[in-house]
Amino acid sequence: MLVKYFGLVPNENDVFSPRSSFLSDGLFRFTQPIYLNDQGSESKLYPYYNEYSPADLEWAKQQFIKDGGSIKSEKDEKFIKDLYLSRAPYDRYGDIFPHLVQSQLGFTTLDDFDKEQLQIKVNRLNKAIIESISAKLGVFSFCKSVVNELMWTHYASEGRGVAIAFNQNHEFFNKALISDISYKEFDRASITYYKGTWRLNGLPIKDWQSIDKRSNCEEIIQKLLFSKHSKWGYENETRIVSLLEDCDKKLGNTIEYLDNLSGKKISYHEINLKKIPFDAFDSLVFGKNINPVHKSAITNQVVSNPLLSHLKLKTVEYDVFGDLKVIDI
Repeated sequence: MLVKYFGLVPNENDVFSPRSSFLSDGLFRFTQPIYLNDQGSESKLYPYYNEYSPADLEWAKQQFIKDGGSIKSEKDEKFIKDLYLSRAPYDRYGDIFPHLVQSQLGFTTLDDFDKEQLQIKVNRLNKAIIESISAKLGVFSFCKSVVNELMWTHYASEGRGVAIAFNQNHEFFNKALISDISYKEFDRASITYYKGTWRLNGLPIKDWQSIDKRSNCEEIIQKLLFSKHSKWGYENETRIVSLLEDCDKKLGNTIEYLDNLSGKKISYHEINLKKIPFDAFDSLVFGKNINPVHKSAITNQVVSNPLLSHLKLKTVEYDVFGDLKVIDI
């Protein structure tokens, strides 16, 4: 089941009612990552400072195996860390002459300097990544349950909105770039700083720059688009990703972005809408606290669209145990 929750939105007279225009035009917003709710981890590299990411450890294990090694115990894993990850490639002046860190850089310790550099560089890199992705791609997110109480609360105006459930076996979804979101640390794209060396998703930066790593680039993009911090796990999210140029209607301000790779300016609209076929709609679910006037108006919207004659109308209610249940209307 693929479910989209909608809350109350104002009309031209600032009167709030559940968003339901999709029942007439079939259009849904494919939102660029820069505009999504998760501003902390959405399409960003997760940083590791003087520790190893899961991707670092996996890279070291694969190198060890390529070099003829065999992993049989935790002792082997410690040896692998020491051999491939812990050894600094060179001695830094700050380590050899710590007094220079304070006199020339103005930091009490080299560690303080490194931490500041990490924050500056990772913030700059993540800003560039999310701007680049947002200039080209839009995301449409689903929950996999129609009785997710937190989703009704956070995204459907405390049960005063609606939810639309789609037939996930429809051709539209079979052709789309669609995947579940992972909330596991291992599945997040990472950037690591360890005592003077940098790694991008496990791979040393110097290697990344010197050889073709197309498969690694694709893996990082997949991780950026389909992973989030574990605190968002309650959303139980599946998402579709689409090129903005494939959207059917564009609204809002025009944004210009300079693509550093091509040196060209990319223009895109702030709001991008894509049509989902009406026959992919399965059911419309009214929130427990929906205003009866809104419920009646939305029902009339469904009835007035002959392409929605198959749409099932439902509502959610709490049972005696305090759990949400779906009830057919």
